[in-house]
Amino acid sequence: MNFNLNYSRSNTSQSGGGVPPASTYSQNGNMGITYRPLPNLYLFASQRIQQGENKKTQYTQGYGSTWSPFPDGDLQFNFFYNENISNINNEKDTAMSPSISWKIARNMLLNLSYALLTSDSAQGSTETDSFSMIFRLSY
Repeated sequence: MNFNLNYSRSNTSQSGGGVPPASTYSQNGNMGITYRPLPNLYLFASQRIQQGENKKTQYTQGYGSTWSPFPDGDLQFNFFYNENISNINNEKDTAMSPSISWKIARNMLLNLSYALLTSDSAQGSTETDSFSMIFRLSY
């Protein structure tokens, strides 16, 4: 298991030039955890908070996993979820994306993925979904 924690704070002061003195600040915090409970299972989670003077706080969280049912990893199932919440206009954006990657043979690869993106705010909401397939054959 790996655990990462980051924090930063920035202060900016301005003076002189016939302008009244001013100062602003911003701060960010980020936390992430990765865990591999089995050789063929990988999990991660992260959370981020952004704040600034005269700015609304933003929160971002993400989760994901990769699972390979066979020891050689030729077939992988992936899942990713991300959520961004902002106090600006009460916005909430989410992204969810499951995918499959299959190494059919040494020189053939197939990737299938689906993505669902949603956005909700005081102005309205949108939803977008997409499907993609990539087949790679190399010689």
